[in-house]
Amino acid sequence: MRSEKYLETLKRANPLERHVQQFEKQLAQTDAMNEEGTKERYLEFAEARIRQFSPDQNDQGAIIDVSDGLEHEYTTACYAMAGAILLSVGRCHDLESSIKLAMDWACHCLAENKVPDNHADFVTHMVMQGYRILRHTTNSERVNGWKNDLEKVIPEQTYTQVERNVPLKQTRNWTTYGVQRLLRLVSVCQFLKRTEWMKPIYK
Repeated sequence: MRSEKYLETLKRANPLERHVQQFEKQLAQTDAMNEEGTKERYLEFAEARIRQFSPDQNDQGAIIDVSDGLEHEYTTACYAMAGAILLSVGRCHDLESSIKLAMDWACHCLAENKVPDNHADFVTHMVMQGYRILRHTTNSERVNGWKNDLEKVIPEQTYTQVERNVPLKQTRNWTTYGVQRLLRLVSVCQFLKRTEWMKPIYK
C-alpha cells in the first residue's frame, strides 16, 4: 500500500517546485558554484573519506564496517568510484592498488549477485563510473575481468526491486534508479548481452 501511494505521488505536481525555483534563481545570482575552490573542497572531502575507510579494507577488497566486521550495502562500490575520480585528478595515487582491488570485488559481487544487504540496485552506477575512469590506467587483463563481470549482470535476478520480488505496482525509487543505470550499461559500454528485460520499458 505504501509503495502504491509513492507511485501516485509521482503523478502529482511537486509541492516543493516553487521553493526549488526560488533556490535556483537565488543561486544564479551568486557566484557560489563558480568559486575556484568549490571543486577542490569537494575533492578534499572525498579524499578524506577514502583515507578514512582504506584501513578497513580486507584482502578481497571489501570495505568492512568495524562495528560488526561485515561489509554493507554499496560501501565498497562507492569507495571504488570515489577513488577512481580522485585518481583521475591526481589524488590518492598511494591508494591506487586499494581502489582497484575494491573495484575487483564490487564487480565480482554484482556479477555473482552477492552485493551485501540486497543493494545491487544501486551498485551498477558506481562500478560503471569506476570502470569508465580506471580502464584507461589499468592493465587489459584486469579491465577484461571487470568487463566480464559486468556482462554477467541479469537485472531480473540481480536487482531487488523487480517483479520477481515485488508486484510491479509496488516498485519504488530503487527501480527508477536501477533501470536508469542499466540503460547506461547498455548504451555507453554495451555490456549486457541480454536485453529482453528492456522491452516492457518501451511499450
